[in-house]
Amino acid sequence: MDSEFDAHGTLDNILEQPGSPTYKIDAAGGVMTRTFRGRISVLLSKLPSLGSSGGQTGYYLVDADIRALTPNTFGEMVLTYTNKTEALVLNGQPETTIEVDWSQIAKPLATHPKYRNLSEDDLKKIEAVVAGKAEPSEVTGELAQNLLAKRLKGVESYLVFAPVVRKISKSRQSPAVGSCGKISTPPLGVTGFVFLKTADRSSKSNYSSTWERTEEWTGADSWDTDLYT
Repeated sequence: MDSEFDAHGTLDNILEQPGSPTYKIDAAGGVMTRTFRGRISVLLSKLPSLGSSGGQTGYYLVDADIRALTPNTFGEMVLTYTNKTEALVLNGQPETTIEVDWSQIAKPLATHPKYRNLSEDDLKKIEAVVAGKAEPSEVTGELAQNLLAKRLKGVESYLVFAPVVRKISKSRQSPAVGSCGKISTPPLGVTGFVFLKTADRSSKSNYSSTWERTEEWTGADSWDTDLYT
């Protein structure tokens, strides 16, 4: 559409209005507005596509509004261009957000590092007491008695926390998703953890011009390289 505007801002019988274009600049970037008037049928036929340039380098169309000035005959078209993030998305450059949160994982209490020196026999005796199949006196040793006391109170597990790095990308193109179950480096690492890619999904609503892709990596002290590569 931009190449069809002549030096006076006209397109067929569409006239760019005095004072157009206007610019509004803030810390996030600029917004340019161009206003045209003409027959509604011509305005509709010349409506540019989202993401097209408005004659200013780096600006892309993000909104178009056509309103009637007279019933079914003449109207006004207001085109809004911007060089902010949404413009980059429309121009094929993904908008990316990185998040880090921590998920909790419940592990059996007996696997806590505090109890790593207990034998299999100790653990069997403790569970037998909890099940009512043995007497507490059969459990010997301070560490074993410590674990037994917690188990008798109903404590079955303890919590550990793992970082989850999430990357959310928005783009006009349908993304290729996959590579889950692979040990890989996320876009933002957390010291002391090895990451496995655990999610990769994309979505798009019927009324949106952009795709949203969500990738996730879950951290652990280590991942079994016999099971994950």
